[in-house]
Amino acid sequence: MRAAAWSEHGVWSKKARFGIGLAMVLAAGWWLGCASSSGGASGSGATAKHDPTAAFKLEPCVVKGISTPVRCGVYEVFEHREERAGRKIGLKVVVVLATGEDREPDPVVLFAGGPGDSVTGNAAGIVAGEALLEHRDFVLVDVRGTGESNPLLCDYQTDGSRPLGLLEEFLPLKGVESCRAQLAADNDLGTYTTPVLVDDVHEVVTALGYTQVNLIGGSYGTRASLVYMRRHPQGVRTAVLEGVVPTYTAMPLYFARDAQTALDGLFAECAAEPSCVAAFPDLKGDLRKVLVRIEKGPVPITISDPQTDEELEYSLTWPILVQTLRYMLYSSASAQEVPLAVHLAAGGDYSVVARNAASYGGALGALTDGLYLSVTCPEDVALISGAKIAEEVEGTFLGDYRIRQQREACELWPKGPLPEGYWQPVYSEVPTLVVTGERDPVTPPRDAHRAARTLPNSRTMIIPDGGHGYGSLEGLDCLREIENGLIEQGSFAGLDLEGCIASIRRPPFPTEPPAEAIELSAAQLADYPGTYTSASPALEVTIRRVEGALLADTPFRANLRITPTSATAFRIEGAPLGYGFEFELDGGRVLALNLLQPGQEPTRLERVEE
Repeated sequence: MRAAAWSEHGVWSKKARFGIGLAMVLAAGWWLGCASSSGGASGSGATAKHDPTAAFKLEPCVVKGISTPVRCGVYEVFEHREERAGRKIGLKVVVVLATGEDREPDPVVLFAGGPGDSVTGNAAGIVAGEALLEHRDFVLVDVRGTGESNPLLCDYQTDGSRPLGLLEEFLPLKGVESCRAQLAADNDLGTYTTPVLVDDVHEVVTALGYTQVNLIGGSYGTRASLVYMRRHPQGVRTAVLEGVVPTYTAMPLYFARDAQTALDGLFAECAAEPSCVAAFPDLKGDLRKVLVRIEKGPVPITISDPQTDEELEYSLTWPILVQTLRYMLYSSASAQEVPLAVHLAAGGDYSVVARNAASYGGALGALTDGLYLSVTCPEDVALISGAKIAEEVEGTFLGDYRIRQQREACELWPKGPLPEGYWQPVYSEVPTLVVTGERDPVTPPRDAHRAARTLPNSRTMIIPDGGHGYGSLEGLDCLREIENGLIEQGSFAGLDLEGCIASIRRPPFPTEPPAEAIELSAAQLADYPGTYTSASPALEVTIRRVEGALLADTPFRANLRITPTSATAFRIEGAPLGYGFEFELDGGRVLALNLLQPGQEPTRLERVEE
């Protein structure tokens, strides 16, 4: 949990269902009844008569990046659900309506990560190029405490005092204490636990007139999905769980060990790849050198401020360094850069580390820390005993930093009650796809296999070389097809999971620093601004010129600063190596824009003539 910016499935991945905090960056990328209750497959071709606006008022609305019909509204729930009295909380609801004539009655409902991420804020990235939208509505609800549903943000997250956010000090104690005092004045912070959050969403779904849903959850969203499946078993038709967080995982107890395992596996892969081992013959030695140096004191770095894009002179401290390395492991795309980042840093060049610190640090600030604490303090940290900590952190680059930070913060935070048996494994016969990355540093394959033991109608896919997200891996389209196939037909019949896994691979490790930026004249930049679109996948990118620089607005994220590395090629600042744009010209006339990302064929977007 606590994923970040370019992490889930990559900036441009066609699987951008979860902006891991899109913020992470988002478009970063991303779902008990019994299976028999759905009759196996509801995709029978019968036209559904369902009207999702009948029960409470949803109005037509405009969501940037979505061209199909959308309905928005606010649904009020009691803060104290069991008492059904007192203060109410307004939940933001966005329903993206199915585009085809044969609309099925069971929508897709998504739970985002964090905890603390907004699902409605990532709506455009979630539905971009989404084949399921032809037959099914997408119901997006910001759970209480996130997005526009009474967000439990702390002042230290928004006052601009920490450009690198939680990388500088995870959950700063003075800030947490002040945040509790401020938020507790108007909120009962003990009412923001996972069972309460999912009951809110079920109430919204029921009010909209749906009786069964297809759940998609990513990271913490998988825990929310599992709890939903337990508490509302007849209301779930299928489930897709990516990066599984069972109810009993006691995060962050295993963070250091799992990150170290992911890093060791990455270094081993580099050692087995001729070009990588030739460039970086002693990565473990490089890492030791970097850690010894940072323990002596901070080193100067230059970062781009995540809010203003201004260049700042900054100090790289031990917490910033080790947390940046850990978060780089979240995404297969940024994990690819770790060998290069460590080797350069061992020689005194921290540029790759600094770029990733700016990217992840800015994205982490988008998650609501108040909700994060209200969920994890009673559900996870309460399970951690001091006796196990030393064993779990011994020999790891992260050590006990995250555990100490989170335990100390939780001592200051209210802990809500949990239902009896909450930490028991969730049993459900719903057809469930369980997916995780082979090198996931936070929700490793161990958790996927454990969760699947009590999901008898589940299938498990371990994505080769995958992190918490799979950006930059080749052959990912088959994963999207399997997930969609499960939801469309309500079963695994005919879905080739093994063949899909065998087709996924990572590209070679980058061994050279990024291309140097060059200066282009105002005249050279003048022709590039405009709108560019593609039909498949359905994408729209707008290029703007602001004060001599070019910015890109996408369905996944706006205000992406792009920097020229040639007359027509631009890298995306803050993105992993290999992500960029290349303009296509014909005799000086701009015809198209190609989106570039590792492991993918370029996506061509034609210029819209004005």
